[in-house]
Amino acid sequence: MKFFSQFRYKILIFFIISILIPSILLSYAITVFYTHSISSQRNMLAEQTLTALSGNLDTYLDDLNRLTQLPYTDNDLLDAIKFKYLAKNLDKASYDYYNADEIIDSSLRISLNNNRQDVKSALLVDLNNNAVFFDRYSEVDTKPDYNYLDQDWMQNIINADGKAVFINSHLQDYIAPYTSRNNNASVFSVARLIKDPFTMKKLAVLIANADNNVLRNILSNINFGSSSNFMVYDTSGNFIYSTNNVSDDIKAQILNGSKEIKSKKDSYLLIRKKVALADWNLVVLLSDSDFAKKTDLINLTAVLFILIEIITAIALFAFLGHSFTGRFLEIRRVMTKAKEGDFDARYTLGGKDELAVLGHDLNDMIAKTYDSMQKEQAAVISIKTAEYYALQSQISPHFLYNTLNGFLGLNYLGETEKLRKAILSLTSLLRYTLEHQQWTRLEEEFSFLEKYCALQKMRFTDRLAVDIKLDEYVRGFLIPKLLVQPLVENAIIHGIEPLSRNGYVSIKGFSIKEESGEILKISVEDNGAGFDQESASTNKQVGLKNVQERLIQAFPKATFSITSHINSGTQVILLIPITKEEHQ
Repeated sequence: MKFFSQFRYKILIFFIISILIPSILLSYAITVFYTHSISSQRNMLAEQTLTALSGNLDTYLDDLNRLTQLPYTDNDLLDAIKFKYLAKNLDKASYDYYNADEIIDSSLRISLNNNRQDVKSALLVDLNNNAVFFDRYSEVDTKPDYNYLDQDWMQNIINADGKAVFINSHLQDYIAPYTSRNNNASVFSVARLIKDPFTMKKLAVLIANADNNVLRNILSNINFGSSSNFMVYDTSGNFIYSTNNVSDDIKAQILNGSKEIKSKKDSYLLIRKKVALADWNLVVLLSDSDFAKKTDLINLTAVLFILIEIITAIALFAFLGHSFTGRFLEIRRVMTKAKEGDFDARYTLGGKDELAVLGHDLNDMIAKTYDSMQKEQAAVISIKTAEYYALQSQISPHFLYNTLNGFLGLNYLGETEKLRKAILSLTSLLRYTLEHQQWTRLEEEFSFLEKYCALQKMRFTDRLAVDIKLDEYVRGFLIPKLLVQPLVENAIIHGIEPLSRNGYVSIKGFSIKEESGEILKISVEDNGAGFDQESASTNKQVGLKNVQERLIQAFPKATFSITSHINSGTQVILLIPITKEEHQ
């Protein structure tokens, strides 16, 4: 019973019922009635063949058309095109310019290699006349002095303003000569102007080239008889392809729109069909002499017709069966939703075949992936929280020891009022550090720093001068609590404490205006011992790195910079973009 639930078995049963039995019956009917309707069937077959060929050519040209839309589906390629166009004065030997060329070349290479074999090459020309060319079969370059922007076809493409432009058979005269392949082979092309989808600024032109041999490959197997002829010509009257040589007289009759074509040796029935995308005309000349011969091949024609129908049907059912494609499209939909972050998406179609099993396995994978992400996110939050509380506690031991020693000194000297104020400052400082909220207003952080520095001055006396200034405009700006304190502590412990001279620490917070907008600038500067940034101590690096990580975590667009010189002091600057939501 398991065999009967397999997808291949279902397709086999469906094929037998819907294709094989009707084909056998149709074969018998064609054999009986073909003689009486051969004339109408001949014309109908020609019409259907032209329609199918027109569709095949439209499909082929549509592939070229989609290739020209590649920048709109590949953000990296579009960014590289915009970069090359906007970086007019950039040195072409620079890494950024080289990287943009590499992205463009790689995207064209991958797209061509994944396309039809007859798609021969692609040319990208930005509107600064810089070209990137890739040929599927040969390593070739474009002519360095070729001026694309002066070409009529280039202007036609630009004037189309983003619409697809089909270029009839032409030579690639912009390619430098090479010997491994005949670069003078004619091609026909589809081209498109590439624009910035946001600013609509014109950036470049992308051209997909196909070898003219593709017409021969598509049309060479079409045979309406030894004396019949199949031709393709464009709106300018240029005959692009012909299965047999035809006289100028026959060509003139075709271009004049005649339906009955006559020559010295034979007469023909003309059937015409347009290829919509390229505005080409497909023409078949059905020979009257061949028509007379075909009446002797009734049975053979019927059999061949049925065989072609069966083969076509098999191919269609193999690739376009409703159940097969429907299940794959459902799996693809679920995968796309999950990729976009919708982890509630699930495969819902029933069944017991291989595709149904695959869909349910996909559901399990999405559920497990989401669960793993949730656990990982919770672990990251837990680690960050632990780091925050560790930062709160690390200011206590060393600082508290020195502060309490200072209290003993004030008590010994009888400075009761100073001792009282110092104790109140320490109490306020400890209360601030032990509060659980992780964000605070900038004025509260600076108030904390004033108390912290006052307690430090009790220890250093006249050896330490502190200058704290905060712009009124940024007092309500929210920052992570204790973001600035480690910088001030570093300045005092590592900058001022080792000095045999007096030192100062400057702490400032104010707003500045730049082209990108308003920015909060917080600076901590001292004139202390300074340090060599490349050989700084591990403790100092860890402290500064911790501040930097918390800053970037809170404000991804913020910057953190350090400038230090031995015996001249250290300056640390935090730059944080101000938005309406963040400024209160």
